[in-house]
Amino acid sequence: MSAPAVFVLSLDTEIAWGTFDQPEFASYAPAFDQYRALIDRLLALLDRYQVPATWAFVGHLLLDRCQRAGGTTHPEVLRPNFAWYPGDWHDHDPGTDLARDPWWYGTDILAKVRAATVDHEVGTHTFSHVVLGDPACDAATARSQLAACRELHQAHGLPFDSLVFPRNQVAHLEVCAELGLIAWRGREQAWYEGLRGRWHRLGHLADRLLATTPAVYPRAQLQPDARGLVNVPGSMFLLPYDGVRARIPTGRRVRQGLRGLRAAVASEGLFHLWFHPFNLGSSPRMFDALEAILVAVAAEQAAGRLVVRTMAQVAREARGE
Repeated sequence: MSAPAVFVLSLDTEIAWGTFDQPEFASYAPAFDQYRALIDRLLALLDRYQVPATWAFVGHLLLDRCQRAGGTTHPEVLRPNFAWYPGDWHDHDPGTDLARDPWWYGTDILAKVRAATVDHEVGTHTFSHVVLGDPACDAATARSQLAACRELHQAHGLPFDSLVFPRNQVAHLEVCAELGLIAWRGREQAWYEGLRGRWHRLGHLADRLLATTPAVYPRAQLQPDARGLVNVPGSMFLLPYDGVRARIPTGRRVRQGLRGLRAAVASEGLFHLWFHPFNLGSSPRMFDALEAILVAVAAEQAAGRLVVRTMAQVAREARGE
């Protein structure tokens, strides 16, 4: 008897933490301001189609307040001194609370996720979205960042199973295993990944414009490594409508997602879709594209050709748990 394909949806849950260091940060303000409304609509959509997701929360969002001590916040949590970022990584942290600065705190969002009808997973995205793969981030810093997240998960009664690496830069897997994580999201294995600079960006846009079939992964590849960690690699980033990407028709996004689903069903493999919830604020068409893909996911699941899993569930099944 054939095995069903697997669909995974992971969501990089950051609000402002993921982009404060980027030149385009100010342009995301409208999406951050409507973030809670976007989350409500997204959760309703996932409930409608019975799709549990892995919500990779930046650890600081699991706080409802914090304060400055000695001129900074969270001095107990190590962070790198990046060569490309001036000052302390936490200089932007307001050191206030959820009511005054909702871009930086998110316990209300956690409550929404936990109140959903479907059983979502809450994963981690480091404490303050530090780039673990940067040379400035050593093992001690990675351990401090992730240990702080584990403590917050424990305080909220949450499992601590899955990690999404900020900027998809993978590093310090030995630290991940040491702290009890079992799943991580690897980079998409796209044809243009070997390109660099503007050629990579052009390849990425061409891939989305042509709606090529995204990477799907055979079940045999979803095996724990010697540390017990399971790579649950990404297949497709659901492209937002910002900058030049707004010129790519919605139909191309949907077509690419459907091609990924069909390829996974045909090969009994894994198709892993991901995006940031704030991306939904780039255009109402993001919800149109997402729903068209989820309709197909629900149809394949009803037919018994596909199952929906969180990252942790994929990892536990691969580990024989």
